[in-house]
Amino acid sequence: MKNTFILVLLCCLHCSYIFSQNFIFRGNNLFGLEYFTLDSTENATKLLFYDLDGDSDLDVITFGLKSADFSGELSYDKFKYFIAIQENIGDRQHPLFAPRKPFMDNFPFPNGPFYSVIGDLNQDHKPDFIVSSGVDFLLNLQTLYYERKSLTGNDQFNIIETDVWDLEAFKAGSFFVPELADMDMDDDLDLLMSGFIVRRDTAGEDVQIPIFLYAKNTGTKSQPKFLGWYENPYGLATSIDQTQMSIVGDIDNDNDNDILSLTTVDTFKVFSYIENKHLPNGKPQFQQGIVTPFGLPVAGQDENLLPPSLVDIDGDGDLDLFMVQKLINKGEGIGFYENELCTETLDNTINQTGSTIIANLSGVKYQWYDCTSAADIAGATAQSFQPIKSGKYAVKLDNNKGCENISECYNFIISATQDQIISDQITIYPNPTDDYFTIINNTGSAITSIMILNTSGVLIKAVKSSQSDRISISGIPTGNYVIEISSGSWKISKKLSISRF
Repeated sequence: MKNTFILVLLCCLHCSYIFSQNFIFRGNNLFGLEYFTLDSTENATKLLFYDLDGDSDLDVITFGLKSADFSGELSYDKFKYFIAIQENIGDRQHPLFAPRKPFMDNFPFPNGPFYSVIGDLNQDHKPDFIVSSGVDFLLNLQTLYYERKSLTGNDQFNIIETDVWDLEAFKAGSFFVPELADMDMDDDLDLLMSGFIVRRDTAGEDVQIPIFLYAKNTGTKSQPKFLGWYENPYGLATSIDQTQMSIVGDIDNDNDNDILSLTTVDTFKVFSYIENKHLPNGKPQFQQGIVTPFGLPVAGQDENLLPPSLVDIDGDGDLDLFMVQKLINKGEGIGFYENELCTETLDNTINQTGSTIIANLSGVKYQWYDCTSAADIAGATAQSFQPIKSGKYAVKLDNNKGCENISECYNFIISATQDQIISDQITIYPNPTDDYFTIINNTGSAITSIMILNTSGVLIKAVKSSQSDRISISGIPTGNYVIEISSGSWKISKKLSISRF
């Protein structure tokens, strides 16, 4: 009863703090998501969202328990799991998922409990997995790195045990849910585990201790390596008095990773929001958890909630929530809770004028994006954009109020005539010259690099884009040269003659 009172009190104390963000339940099994198969088996436990086919929308990976045999002596090999995918055949703003199909033939499930998270750990554009857990001959649990080797076939993974990273295994009976996220803002994926660890107490008995474990990624972009485990770091010790099953994401849109945990208070399953107020050096600094935030549901003794997934499913810049649930007032299935932090719909249409594609919406932040390479285009942050090659391009919009949107990919075809139009907007003078030259840029796009090459294509001098328009050629011999001028969206060449008398 005491804990029930605490739960109600915490809800009241923090309602004013969280008024600006709210999750609204929209229904179960929306967008074609399948809670189970047609024969009512293979119930989902958890959803992972990832762009598996590189088409700029989010597909879904579903996994869970396929069957369990409770007869005789209990062992891990009596639990069978499944993993399936549903391709997004809609788009980033309007998802629609095709029917389930197996993730692959003969997925290499671990010989222990199966719980997974997905991410490109070695930045080779192939999604890897962190899996909890493999079991050794002492039944100790190891967190496994499923390094992706191939996107097809029956041998897609190189499975690496965490002892390669000097991360110790956990005593039999422990349980952890893994999360991959850039926790310290150094542009790589760190590992955060939530759950419980089994340890001996002073009486010599094994007890389950709720805990967060953190491993910092200290490797290179192509070869991750982890340093840890660190127990309840960065202030998390104040937020853990019960077992947490946690997910990570920028819930409050302040560009760092917060934690949303499923935990218990008394007989209730509730959510706890642990806000990250990061330090100037990027390291996280977590505040004490807020119980039942954002209008998220509470499950009673006869109800059930399973670990959720945070994802911007509608492309509006805030994180929505999916979770498998069985609630009296909301039903059973994969519940969708839409985040209403962003209530403004940004016009994401674009048009082409001559050699330029232009976002229709004015007065926001822009980032042009190459749909083919799935990468932002450096320096392309204006409302208009002039591509240097044919391809598919999109623009990301951000109104600085927590709302984002991305356009459809625009099929742009460049011609020799358009190339010449860009070149005609660039002038260099004096030409010929003996001391310096100046570039006049009327394209509307910032110049990012200037290179002086001889007629054989050998680089003679590179000029930083931040340098003055007046470019010195002191020390460069007389003769004919090529000036290669680039922006984030185009590249042209001009001839320059150096003549001295």
